[in-house]
Amino acid sequence: MNLPHFSRCLTRGTYHASRVVVVAVSCLVILALAAFLYLRIHGVPGPVLRAVVRRANAAGIPVEVDRITLTLNGWRADNVRYYSMHPDDLKPLFRSDHLFFSVRNSKAPDAASNDWNVDVEAEGIDMVPSVTWGVEIPPGSACLHAEHLGASLGFRSDRVVLSNGKMQWLGSRFAVNGTILKGEREQKKPPAPPQRTILPVFVDARRFQALEKQLAALSLPRGATVDIDFRLDMADYSASRVAFSCKAEAPSVHGISFSGAELSGSYTYPELRIDRAGVALGDEECWLEGTYAFDSKKAVGTLANTIVEKGMLRLFPEKVGGALAKIGLRMDELPQLKIAFGPTPPGELRNHFAGTFSIHGAAYKDLGIETLAGRIKRENNRFDLSELDGVVAGQESRADETGSAMHGGFARGSCFWDGDRREFGVDVDACLDPNILVGVLSPIRIATNIIERFSFKDQPPVGHVAVGMVIPDRDSFYIDIAGKGTNALFQGVAFDSIDVVQTYRHGKVKLDPLAAMQGTASTKGSVLLDFHHSTATFDIASGMKPADIEDLVYPKLKLFEKHIGVEGNVHTEAKGVFDWKSMQKTDFLATIRADRVGLPVAELDRFSAKVRGTGPVVAVEDAAFGLYGGKGEGKLSFAWNPGKKNLPYETSFTFSNVDFHRFLVFLGADHSSTLSGKLGGNAHIRADFSTNFYAAAQGEGFVRVEDGQLADLPLFSGFSRVVRMVIPSFTVFSITGLRGSFTIADGAVSSSDAYFEGDLISAKGEGSYRFPTGFDATVQVQMLRDSYLSKVVRAITDPLLKLFEMRLTGTLSNPSWKLKNF
Repeated sequence: MNLPHFSRCLTRGTYHASRVVVVAVSCLVILALAAFLYLRIHGVPGPVLRAVVRRANAAGIPVEVDRITLTLNGWRADNVRYYSMHPDDLKPLFRSDHLFFSVRNSKAPDAASNDWNVDVEAEGIDMVPSVTWGVEIPPGSACLHAEHLGASLGFRSDRVVLSNGKMQWLGSRFAVNGTILKGEREQKKPPAPPQRTILPVFVDARRFQALEKQLAALSLPRGATVDIDFRLDMADYSASRVAFSCKAEAPSVHGISFSGAELSGSYTYPELRIDRAGVALGDEECWLEGTYAFDSKKAVGTLANTIVEKGMLRLFPEKVGGALAKIGLRMDELPQLKIAFGPTPPGELRNHFAGTFSIHGAAYKDLGIETLAGRIKRENNRFDLSELDGVVAGQESRADETGSAMHGGFARGSCFWDGDRREFGVDVDACLDPNILVGVLSPIRIATNIIERFSFKDQPPVGHVAVGMVIPDRDSFYIDIAGKGTNALFQGVAFDSIDVVQTYRHGKVKLDPLAAMQGTASTKGSVLLDFHHSTATFDIASGMKPADIEDLVYPKLKLFEKHIGVEGNVHTEAKGVFDWKSMQKTDFLATIRADRVGLPVAELDRFSAKVRGTGPVVAVEDAAFGLYGGKGEGKLSFAWNPGKKNLPYETSFTFSNVDFHRFLVFLGADHSSTLSGKLGGNAHIRADFSTNFYAAAQGEGFVRVEDGQLADLPLFSGFSRVVRMVIPSFTVFSITGLRGSFTIADGAVSSSDAYFEGDLISAKGEGSYRFPTGFDATVQVQMLRDSYLSKVVRAITDPLLKLFEMRLTGTLSNPSWKLKNF
């Protein structure tokens, strides 16, 4: 073969081949450019797009696309919809106006030949939650829209893998990674029942709107950063899992600014966990953690805080604030809590919790609480506060109003409220004035009646108090008080110190034991007040004044305080029953010894007696006493009818060797130091304590004065002047004694045998003394004192002296003597 010819043929062939290649490449470029322009302008042809969508649906990807066009950076899909496999989900779970994606082969080492990756960016995103998620978001909610989304999607034979997901939603930044398992694979466990939802309770549109309204108070000026890692099983939502975390800087809620907030948790069947949800304010924080188990349908959780800023109270629902205001509870700061909830169904969490709490500065009604700490527990409708330790503020400004010092102090103990039985109970050891609690216990008048019996003047008592009641059963109320106090009053009776155990059950107040001191006088014993039967049962040995004992037993009687005064050392022993309503069941015996006893008509000393109560009659028996240097004995009884105001009494007594001068000083009728004499006599009188003595008195008696000097009595000064006028030779007139019987009736004291005895001249008289008008009496002078000689002399002189009979009128302080016949 000719070599030059071969070279020419080879050159010509090469040229033609190159020309064909260039033409072919040019055609391909033109075709590719034409295809690009077509795809860029018109998009993927409809039949091809529908075929691709059908293939994707067949591969377990429930997606629809209206149009796909090519861009310089990849593909753009318009109106992309991603659906749920659940038959009740009628709207797409995900819809995007524009979705940009580029397809590339999978680089995963185990990827199959038909696996591929898509880088996706979406704009104008709408989202609708699946019915199986347990939440219904109403149309128009901002939560259904997202501004931007970007992700890398890896499509495998059995799953779709999302990585590097980013989203702008509700002003916050989301980072999302996860896997969506397709629905047609073989199930490893039975599918979840249709009614099972991811959330523990179904949140309908109304609830979601209420939640949105509450969240409207949340402000995130810097947005939030959210990380989500999920695994979504389209065949069994219960097998899905998700982990999430959210952090925000400088959030504010209801105007309260925090330094930070966070939320983190996860869902892995059968548990939904909140690892931490909280806010921070500097070094202080408030956080919540919890778990919900789908198999048992029970939740547990823990709530704790170190933030105590008072403004945090505004975060509570309005009904909580209203309830606190209704019961009268005010707080100066948020309580510090650490509370564990459950395990219980979510709707019952508020009924099953336990933990600790502490608070500084609070008030319940008018009770100020400086500090309070303890344990708190609620089980169903029973609410317990235990291990309480608090400091109660005083109310000294009310001391004049209450009659007690109203000092605060400490209290330690427990209390409970059982809503099913409507029962409450309080058991505390305390050092505080119990009158501080009157306002708190004002609905329970029985309790305040008992507390108000006590007053403490200087310092609060120390003691134990237990109170309880089943509402509204008043008969179930009880109160136990065991306390010690100083400078105290009980039912108006003052004590230097008092040590008492008081209990109230079923209408009975029992003081047993009662130990008290009044100076050096002590009181020991017991008292039982039965309000159902209106009786007081007592056994007391005391150095107290009888009026004070009377006030302890029945303060309304006032016999000793109003009518009988007792002073000096006193000793009383009393035992029995006093019936203050009808007196029919009264049966007691008391013995009294006293230094001094004051009566309206005399002052007694060295007094001793027995006091016996039998039915309506109270009798003072075997009374023995000293009377102005003399002595006396007697008895007294009175009948008391609680339904009437009168208090009639009857008394009998005898006395002798009484210093007449001292007796007149007591009566205020003596102005001379020369008076003397020994007074004696007896009397039997019936009168009424409730009225003036002379208005009701009836009685009789005898009185005499011996060995006396009575002429200087104001009563006899006028008598002396008249005698000197009748018998001028008598310049010295003396009266050494007097005697006579008397009767008391109709407001007057009368005598028909009064006799005044002198050395040379005596006198006899008769008449009466009536209050307030005074004397109405006649007196006849007689010669000499009683003797055999005087009888002879008087037989001669009496007819003459009868002419000079005298008339006595006027009062004791201003008597008037006149001759009756001249």
